[in-house]
Amino acid sequence: MSKKWDARRRQKRKKRKHTVPKGIHTLATIFTSIPMAAAPAKFVFWQRNTVIVREAVVAEWREEIIGDARLILADCLHVLPTLGKVDAVVTDIPYEISQRSNGLRRLDYGEWDGPGATDVSLRALSLCSEAPTIVAWCGDEQLGKIADRLSGRSTRTLVWVKPNPTVINGQHLFIPSQELAFYGKLPGAWFGGSCVRSVWHGTAPKERNHPTQKPTGLLKWVVLNTTAPGAVCLDPFMGSGTTGVACAKLGRKFIGIEIEPKYFDIACKRIEEAYKQPDFFVERPKAEQTKMDLAL
Repeated sequence: MSKKWDARRRQKRKKRKHTVPKGIHTLATIFTSIPMAAAPAKFVFWQRNTVIVREAVVAEWREEIIGDARLILADCLHVLPTLGKVDAVVTDIPYEISQRSNGLRRLDYGEWDGPGATDVSLRALSLCSEAPTIVAWCGDEQLGKIADRLSGRSTRTLVWVKPNPTVINGQHLFIPSQELAFYGKLPGAWFGGSCVRSVWHGTAPKERNHPTQKPTGLLKWVVLNTTAPGAVCLDPFMGSGTTGVACAKLGRKFIGIEIEPKYFDIACKRIEEAYKQPDFFVERPKAEQTKMDLAL
């Protein structure tokens, strides 16, 4: 074998190694935000035309089916690209307020609420952008960022007014007595209310399973007015499962994703109990036929 022929063969091998097969670019785009270890098996990833030799490993997650609820213990960024169409997203994203005390009272909800939580939340909501309706309870500073990320929707700010707010640094600042949510609907998205105000008054839960747990009544109010009976509602940050409880009581299908095993187990238990005591006699709103959707 001549040295010249051998050199040509090595050159061809080198070129072949850096050639990306047709269609792989699309695949890499789909899984841009998913670590290789969490991607579906049998996919070989290519980055900048360089193949990563080893195969990706299947992302393992725990899944429970309770009634019409599908509950998944996993990182929502790994699961969301695998889901089909849903009718609405109703969630309570991490506020990213932990460990930002500035010398005042310290808040520490855990790693899930630490630095970078807002970025994770925005990425998750972007993966849900095809949902006709999105409701996301959030921090004051996050509201505008969500609106920018989910542009092209008719929007409102939903407000939960709390007559019993938690006293935090009351001697230094106004006591926060409300929480906000982004509400955005695409043209033609279902809405069951009739001149419903965007404000809900109610007390916070006396006993909490999660540090940012919302009242069941609040989530029932949202679900009742934003989803039709039998619709599929998704919560990518399920927490202790209050959105799932509301869906179980109101006859909506539910998909919930939670990354913390502790809260996932609590959510499973709460939703199972909710199916034992559904709101059979709750009045379902009827969708109003509107002439047009105005982007306001």
